[in-house]
Amino acid sequence: MRIDKSIKELPWPQKFKSKKYDALITLHWPVIHGEKLLVAAFTRNSGKYIWRTGKDFRLVCSKEHNTAALLYRDSRIAQRQLPQYALREICFYPNSDIPKISKEDKAALLEWLDMKDNTDTKSIVPKLCEWVQQAMESETQKERDARGELRDEDVLLCPEELPDGLIAYIEQNVLPQDDVLIYKKGNVRGTCYLCRREVRARSERFTQGNRVKCPNCGQEVSALLGTSDRFRVDYVEDIVTLQKGTDGKTVFLRQWHLIRDPSAQWEDIPAFLEEICRYAIRGDRVAKWQLEAKTNWYGSAQR
Repeated sequence: MRIDKSIKELPWPQKFKSKKYDALITLHWPVIHGEKLLVAAFTRNSGKYIWRTGKDFRLVCSKEHNTAALLYRDSRIAQRQLPQYALREICFYPNSDIPKISKEDKAALLEWLDMKDNTDTKSIVPKLCEWVQQAMESETQKERDARGELRDEDVLLCPEELPDGLIAYIEQNVLPQDDVLIYKKGNVRGTCYLCRREVRARSERFTQGNRVKCPNCGQEVSALLGTSDRFRVDYVEDIVTLQKGTDGKTVFLRQWHLIRDPSAQWEDIPAFLEEICRYAIRGDRVAKWQLEAKTNWYGSAQR
C-alpha cells in the first residue's frame, strides 16, 4: 500500500506519559482518492521502562482495497510488517494496561471493525491487528499472483501417488548398485546388500570405509559400521522424480530418501521411500517446499 504524502505529513501526537495506560491511540480519517482511510497512531508511554526503546507508529488501513501499511514516527517509508515487539506489550502482555482511546475514537473504531459497542477496549487492538495482518498478507499475495509466483497451496497440485516407473527404476537400477556391507559391532557379522545375505568375516575383520570382498558373493563392497553416522548406513540413495501437476501447467520435482531395509530383502519398497522436498516449476517461476524437518524450516515455501 502506498501512503499518500498528506498522511505522511500529518502531525504526530505529543509525547505521552501516564501511570495508568501503556499507549495512546489516536485516529484520523483522511479522504484519499475519494476513500476515507483509517489512520491509527500508537503513541508509546515514554514514562514506562518497557517503552524506552522503539518508536511510535501509525497503521494506515483501506477497507475498500483491503490493504494496510505501517509508518514509524520520523520515517517516510511505509512498511508491511506489524511491530510485534510493540503490539505484544500494548495488547497481549498479561499485565499490560488498557490502551487509552477517546470515547469518540473508540466508537468509530468499533463501527469500522464491525464490533459491538460494549466491547472491552483491550479487545479492540488485537482485532485491528488481526485485520491489518490479513490485509498485508492479502496484498502481498496479490503482488505475487501478478508476478506469476506460485502460491503456498500450489504444493497440493502435485499428485500424491508414487510416480509411474519409480519402483521399477529402484529395482532395476538402484538396488543392483547398492554395494554396501553393513556390519555390527565386533566387525565380524554383517549384511551384504548386493547378495542380500547375512555374512561373517573370514580372514580379517570388517573395517569402516574399506572396500572388502563379500564372504558370500565375492563382490567388492564398502564396509560400514551399522551404528555410525554415515549417510549410506541409513539411506541407499536420493532419487529425484518428475511429475506433471493436476493443473496441467506445473511440473513437480520430488526428492526422495530410499531408506535402507534392515532385512535387505526389499519386499515392500514403497514403505522405505520418504519424500524430503518438492520443487514446482511453472513458466519462469520455481518454488521449493521442504517436507523434512532438517536444515530448512519444515513445510515452508522458498521462491
